Amino acid sequence: MKILHQFVWFLVLLDLVKGFLLSESTGQYSDICANAEVIPFEPIRTFVYELSQEDIPLCDKNIINETKWYKATEDMVTNATRENICSTTVPLWLQSNISVSTFAVGKEMESTICVPGLLTACDCSFPIKVINCGSFRVYKLKPPKSCAQAYCFGDGVKDNPPSQKVSKPTVEHIFTKERGFVSYQVNNFKCVFPFLTSPNPSEPFLYQIYWDVVHINAIDEVSCPLYIEMAVPAGSGVCESRLTGENSCGIIISANRWNETHVMNIVHQDTGNYQLTSSEAEMEIYLQTFDFRLSKLWSHILLPVVKVMNDTYDCNIIKYDTQNPGTFIMYRNIDEYQNIMEVQIEVTHCNHGTHIYCVCGIAVRAGGDVFVINRCPHVTRNVFAFRSCIDDILDVRKIDELNYKIYLPSGTYIQTRLWLYKNVNVMEVDIFPSRADIHKSEGLCSKLGSNKLIKRDGSAAPFSAQPDDFSLSWRVEDADNLLEMNDINVKQLTSMHTQYRVCTCGNGGNMPVNEALCSQQKNIICDVIQTVSYQKNTCYAKRNRRSG
Repeated sequence: MKILHQFVWFLVLLDLVKGFLLSESTGQYSDICANAEVIPFEPIRTFVYELSQEDIPLCDKNIINETKWYKATEDMVTNATRENICSTTVPLWLQSNISVSTFAVGKEMESTICVPGLLTACDCSFPIKVINCGSFRVYKLKPPKSCAQAYCFGDGVKDNPPSQKVSKPTVEHIFTKERGFVSYQVNNFKCVFPFLTSPNPSEPFLYQIYWDVVHINAIDEVSCPLYIEMAVPAGSGVCESRLTGENSCGIIISANRWNETHVMNIVHQDTGNYQLTSSEAEMEIYLQTFDFRLSKLWSHILLPVVKVMNDTYDCNIIKYDTQNPGTFIMYRNIDEYQNIMEVQIEVTHCNHGTHIYCVCGIAVRAGGDVFVINRCPHVTRNVFAFRSCIDDILDVRKIDELNYKIYLPSGTYIQTRLWLYKNVNVMEVDIFPSRADIHKSEGLCSKLGSNKLIKRDGSAAPFSAQPDDFSLSWRVEDADNLLEMNDINVKQLTSMHTQYRVCTCGNGGNMPVNEALCSQQKNIICDVIQTVSYQKNTCYAKRNRRSG
């Protein structure tokens, strides 16, 4: 009896050791089992799914990520496959027994994948890893070397397809702007069709979309150019909804010159008085592709809006000196639509022992857009960024590490040059006005064309070499300081509301011309124009391309 008891205790101890080792092994792979991804297109990978002539074969070369673990409802097929099943041309199968009886739970094993070929069901093979997670297995798969090859999972039961029909899909293309060293356009394609509602909520409809890319190689470079024509609003309604092509004005791009820069001439006619408002100073040109007979893909595409601005205005300069700390309105223009375009500068002491102050920060606003450069001593980290990008109309160009140009929609632009003075980060700020600023601008730059120093209250200050009464009237209160304003208030700034003038085609002849007419008398007035397909997600400073 003593021997029997000892034998029983030995078996119990052996079971405990086995259980401990099994739990340790299972725990080692528990995260892998829990986080494994369901293999894409799982429902159509089963043995019963055969390819038809209309189907596109499944290819795992561009689907499988070899760093991931995959799982499926059914185990991978372990018997030899044949061509055109499992929704692919060459179905891959597992040459190993992965049943629970031969493959312990929580264990990892190396298995062999067979690639059927012309000679045998396993012309070539490669290894993968498999972990037994109990009720299912997970697989560390490798992308096949060619198409169309895909992994086969389970016998499957081929269900009857739903009887509901969906209308024929359409393909839409939209332009987006990609951020990089030089910004560029990307043409994106979207499959559009109405979604159906499943009669059984527990079994929703699943949609699988295949893209077929057609390459056109045999294009006659001489007889198949791409025509870019002007698009001009006609009739009533929103401008973009009433565009019609004007093929007598545009650009012709031949196939052998597609990667060259093409220029369109712009002709401007003014009334002679040169008194333009901000909305008259900026005009826009719509361009679209003409009907391209070889591919509808390139037909009637609306290109990004081209902005046309009048040149800057030459004027008499009033020179004076101001040496006061704080933040000031250097320039502001409030147009006939109450849109605000503004430049604020922060001034700091820059030469200890003297009463000299220099610009260390700048904030430029156009409606709801605010761009800031802040290098003042009190900031812990220099700032070069948009604080707000509501309207996406402020054009900031980084010339190099020390020079920026910032264009307002009126044609006025600001030029900054960063430098170091007496170990203090300072900058030069120059503002080049446009005709839209005549008798409209205000701030430290005063009213353009008045030859007077106009204070904030509208009165004229007597001229002197250092007119502090005038300068201090333009000091900014804390609540209106664009450099220090909190983010919530910046995002609540009033956005631009204006009308735009669209250039027209002035060609009255029979032959098309590479020319657009941007005239105050012959333009077309539109409400705010936004090319939705080309809006940037975020504003950023563009970097000028260096010439060679």
